[in-house]
Amino acid sequence: MPLRKNINLKETLHEMVLGVSAAVGDQFFHSLLEHLTRALDVEYAFIAEFSDRQAMRVKTVAFRADGQEAEPLEFDLVGTPCERVVLDAYYCAPEGVCTLFPLDHLAMAMGVQGYAGIALTDAAGNVLGPLAVLSRRPLGDSELAETMLRIFASRASAELERTRAEQARREQLHFLQVLIDSIPHPIFYKDADRRYLGCNSALESFIGRTREEIVGKTVFDIGAEGRARICDAVDRKLLATGGVESYDSTMVHTDGSLRDIIFSKTVFGNSDGSIGGIVGTILDITERKRAEEAIQQLAYFDGLTGLPNRTLLRDRISQLLSQARREGGGFGVLLLDVDRFKGVNDSLGHACGDLLLSSVAGRIASSIRESDTVARLGSDEFVVILPGVGHEEDVVAVVRKIVEELNRPIVIQGNDIFCTASIGIAIYPTDGSSADILLKNADMAMHKAKEFGGDGYQFYSSELNHRAMERLTLETSLRRALERREFLLHFQPLLGIGSGRIVGVEALLRWDSPELGMVSPARFIPLAEETGLIVPIGEWVLRSACEQLRTLHELGHTELRVSVNVSARQFRHDGFCAMVAAVLADVGLDPRCLELELTESVIMERSETAKGILRKLKEMRVSLAIDDFGTGYSSLSYLKHFPIDRLKIDRTFVKEVTVDQDNAAIAEAIVALAHVLNLDVVAEGVETAGQLAFLAALRCDVVQGYHIAPPLSSRDLIEFLDERGEAPPARPMLRSLQP
Repeated sequence: MPLRKNINLKETLHEMVLGVSAAVGDQFFHSLLEHLTRALDVEYAFIAEFSDRQAMRVKTVAFRADGQEAEPLEFDLVGTPCERVVLDAYYCAPEGVCTLFPLDHLAMAMGVQGYAGIALTDAAGNVLGPLAVLSRRPLGDSELAETMLRIFASRASAELERTRAEQARREQLHFLQVLIDSIPHPIFYKDADRRYLGCNSALESFIGRTREEIVGKTVFDIGAEGRARICDAVDRKLLATGGVESYDSTMVHTDGSLRDIIFSKTVFGNSDGSIGGIVGTILDITERKRAEEAIQQLAYFDGLTGLPNRTLLRDRISQLLSQARREGGGFGVLLLDVDRFKGVNDSLGHACGDLLLSSVAGRIASSIRESDTVARLGSDEFVVILPGVGHEEDVVAVVRKIVEELNRPIVIQGNDIFCTASIGIAIYPTDGSSADILLKNADMAMHKAKEFGGDGYQFYSSELNHRAMERLTLETSLRRALERREFLLHFQPLLGIGSGRIVGVEALLRWDSPELGMVSPARFIPLAEETGLIVPIGEWVLRSACEQLRTLHELGHTELRVSVNVSARQFRHDGFCAMVAAVLADVGLDPRCLELELTESVIMERSETAKGILRKLKEMRVSLAIDDFGTGYSSLSYLKHFPIDRLKIDRTFVKEVTVDQDNAAIAEAIVALAHVLNLDVVAEGVETAGQLAFLAALRCDVVQGYHIAPPLSSRDLIEFLDERGEAPPARPMLRSLQP
C-alpha cells in the first residue's frame, strides 16, 4: 500500500475509532454507519439481523441513506449480495450489482451499483446478520472498504450480540410482569430482608400505591402498626422454616373501605437452594362474608354497581308520576348508554368492563343531586330521574355535568380508559305519561345521539318516533323482498387498461320495492347486516351473479369474470365456504371466474379465523380482492399472510388524482405496492379521461367507473359489449338474462 494512502487510512481509522468508541447500542450502530458512509463515500450502509433465519429474512438494526438515518427495512436475502455475505462471510461487488443480482428488487429500486458486506457473528460463530455498504456508483476503493469492514466487524458483532441479550432480558422481565399483571388478585413478593421487590397491578389498585412506591419498603412503611406486626411475624416464621401460611386479616382498600381478606404466603428459592424471599397473594373475601346481606339487596339494587335496578327504578318513577298528577309539575328521564363498551370488554376482559361500569356509575352519581335517582337498567345502560324539572333547559346543566365527568380518563388496572356516553332525554308530561313510554322515548333519543357519533345528548321528539316506524317498515319490507323477488342485479364493467377490453363485471345489488320504490343500498344493506338478512340475500346475490355470468359465457363472452361483494356477517357465517362451493357446483361455473371482494376490516377482525376461510376459498381456486383498500386498517402485513389476488383503490383516492398531489401519491404507492407483491390493481370511481390517463401511466391493471360505463342491467350490458365491438362472432340464443 502506498505510504500516503496508508497514512490517510490510519488517520481515517483513528477518527472513526474516536467517533464510535464511547457509543453503545443504537448510538454505536448509527455512528459507525455515519463514519463508514463518509469514509467510503457511499450513499447507503446498514446493519441487519435475522428476523426469520429459516426463511433467510433480515431486518435492519440501523440504516443510513443519503446522509440521514432511515426507516428500518425488512427483506429476503435470497438472490441478493447479502446472501453471499451470510454464506461466504465476506462479499464485494465493486460494480454491476443489479446485473449480478437481477432478483434483488430492493437494490434495483435504490439504484445500487457497488456493494461490500461482511457477516457479523456471535461468540459461537453463528451469523447474526450482515454489515454492508452500498453505492449508486462503482465502489471507489474496494480494498479500503474490505479493510474497514473487517476492522469494525468484531466490535459491531459484539455490540449486536449484547443488545440482543439485553433485549431478551427485558422481554423476559416484561413477560413476567405482564403475566402477574393479568392475574386479578393482588400479588406481592419480598426479599429475605422482608422488603418488597414488586407486585402486580391488582395490588396497586387494591392499596392505592404504585409498585415504585412500595419497592424497597417493609410492611411497617405501608400498613397499620397492629396488622403490620402480625404480617411481619408470619414472614419471619416462613423465612425460618419454609412451608405455606394462610391467615385471615383486614386491610384498608384504596377506596378507604376496610376489607376482609385472606393472606396466602410461601417462600421462593435462590439458584443455590437457599430461601430467596416470600411471595404472597391477597384474596378479598369481604363480599363473601356479606353475601347474605347482598342477596337481599340484589332484589332492588344492581349487584355490580350498587345502584337501583330496573325494579326499584320503576317504583321510583311510579311514585313521581303519582306525585306529579296530584301536585302538578314534571320530571326528566335520562337514558345513558356507554359508547363502545363492547370494545373495552373484548380487549381488556369482562373484569375491566365491570370496573369501568362501576366507575361510570360512580361518576354519574357524583354529578346529580341527592334527590335525583341513578339506576342501572342492565349491561351498559343507566337511567337518571330528575324530579322537579319540566323544561329542557332545566335538564341541560345536569347532562353537561355528567358528560364532563365521564370525559375524564378512568384508570383501570393501570390503563387509562376514555369513556363517553350517548344520552337520550324524555320529560314528563310532554314526552309520555307512563314509565314504559318515557323509557321508550328516552331510548329512541339515545339512539339518535349514537347516530351522531356518541358523546352527546338528544331530546325526544315526535320525529324520532316517526323514524322508528320508518325503520320498522323498511325492515318488514326487507324481510319479504327476497321471497317476493324484488331484488335485481346490475353489473359495472371492468376495463383492462393493457388490452383495452372489458375483462369482467362487478355485481351490484338493487332493491325495487313495490311499496318503497327503488331503495338505496346505503339504506337497506346496513339494516340487512344488522338483522342477519344479509346471509340469505348474499347467497342470492352470489347465485344470481354466477348464473348471469354463465349465461354471458354461453353467449361467447368467455373471457369475463364476475366480482361479488361479501359483507362481514356473511364472511363470518358458519358454512360460508360450503355455500360458495355449492353455488359454483349448482351453476356449473369455473371458480376461477368468480372474485369475492372483502374490505380490510372484514379480514382483520378475528384475523386467524379469516385466514383459514380465505385459504379454503383459494383452495377452491376462487379469486380474492381487497375492496376500498387504504380506507380500513391499512396493516400491510396481512398482504403477505393472506392469499389476496387483487387490490381495489377506493374511489376517494381516485376522485382527485389529477388535482391533488396527496391522492395521486397514495394511488401511485398502492399500485407500486401491489405490483411488488404480484397483485393486480383495480381503480374504482374513474369518471374522467384525465383520471384514466393518470392510472394508465401508473400501469394500473383494471379500472371501473362512469367514464367506462355505469352499472348496467344484464341486457344493457350485452348492448354495451356490442357497441364496443366485443361481441363474439357467433352468438348462441339468449336464454336467461335479467331485464
